[in-house]
Amino acid sequence: MICIILLFLILFLYIYSLLKKEHVTLQVLAYKDVLTGADNRNRFVTELPALLQAPVDYALVLMNVCGFKFVNEFFGFERGNELLIHIAGVLNGNIGEGERFYRDNADRFGMLIHFDGREALTSRIRKIHQEINRYAAAPNQEYRINCNFGIHIMRAEERTRQCPSPDVAINGALLALNSVNGNASNPIAFYDEAIHEKARKKVEIASQMHAALANREFHMYLQPKYYLNDKTLHSAEALVRWYGADGTIHYPDEFIPVFEENGFITELDMYMLEEACKKVADWTRKGFEVRPVSVNQSRIFFYDETYLDKFHQIVDRYRIDPSMIILEVTESVAMSNLTQVKMVIDKLHAMGFSISMDDFGSGYSSLNTLKDLDIAELKLDKEFLSEQSTSRRGRMIIESVIHLARALSITTVAEGIEDQAQLEFLESIHCDIGQGYYFAKPMPVEEFERTILHV
Repeated sequence: MICIILLFLILFLYIYSLLKKEHVTLQVLAYKDVLTGADNRNRFVTELPALLQAPVDYALVLMNVCGFKFVNEFFGFERGNELLIHIAGVLNGNIGEGERFYRDNADRFGMLIHFDGREALTSRIRKIHQEINRYAAAPNQEYRINCNFGIHIMRAEERTRQCPSPDVAINGALLALNSVNGNASNPIAFYDEAIHEKARKKVEIASQMHAALANREFHMYLQPKYYLNDKTLHSAEALVRWYGADGTIHYPDEFIPVFEENGFITELDMYMLEEACKKVADWTRKGFEVRPVSVNQSRIFFYDETYLDKFHQIVDRYRIDPSMIILEVTESVAMSNLTQVKMVIDKLHAMGFSISMDDFGSGYSSLNTLKDLDIAELKLDKEFLSEQSTSRRGRMIIESVIHLARALSITTVAEGIEDQAQLEFLESIHCDIGQGYYFAKPMPVEEFERTILHV
């Protein structure tokens, strides 16, 4: 009997030790980041309410690594993991009493640190950034680790009135982080009402966009483009305006970036293409002198060839000459995947569409895009024009681009012409077409027909 009891006791202790060990393992998995050994988000969120009870000002800081995917791809996943471990070590060494840090997910970390003013906090963050940069991604190869930081200040006196929940506190820092994500020159942002309002507006736009399209709240505006040699009308660019149900006018810079981010831009672009085709068909039916209409196209179209069939269907539906539609593709799209874009542009040309490269000069322009892409039109970015035309060297660059385009039989368009001096300069270097407020602002279709087409 004694032996049996001892055996049961030993078995019980063994099972208890296994359960205790499993419990510890589960605790580690629940509250620790396995790779770095740092606290994870669950642990941080659990402890945050108690920490915020302290009568001190806090700053919740979220940080991530710019281009961390590149580190993994170029240097290997092992080096990427070592970088994350290094960052955790740096943060751990810079955390004082009453402060915390944690690994959120992937390359994002969070810190709750004392706030002693913006200047002191910014200096502290820069010191942390410098220590992170001591990591060598590869022997004998210097690679700067750029990070972004979003900061949500939580003052003690404000928390006595209403202490923010963990989600609210973290979300404020996240909104600030997103506002500078990828920005190496200005990597630190403080959450404020402007950032909050921008995020609120983004959510509002996203919640209304489908209903707005169904209710035809998006309206086509037209801005004329003129031949610079004789000032006769060449074509028009279709631009979109959003008239809300309450009469509010939303301009493209408010909603286009949101649509590009969430993918709705493809539906809007297709809608605008159909509106342009419908108007060209209407002018043809009424016997007006038809002018081409240019329509912007997002990068997504150039990675889904099924859209080409939809383009063809729309043109066939309204029985118009495809050459009356100029499809505008931005320079950044052309350079993102030159082979793919070239293939799609060749197919669009075979359908009869004309292709224009928009915003040339807004980024790191590549002459390969002119050499390899069969484009009919090259639009100089208005910022490129205003900056380059103010100096002798700048003027020489613009003149060289226009002469090169002419040699390649590409029509050149200068957008953003605002004064007589710019017009005379462009005429002197034989730019083909001009567009801008000097000639006319974007206007509703009815006004365009009345004042430009005189019908």
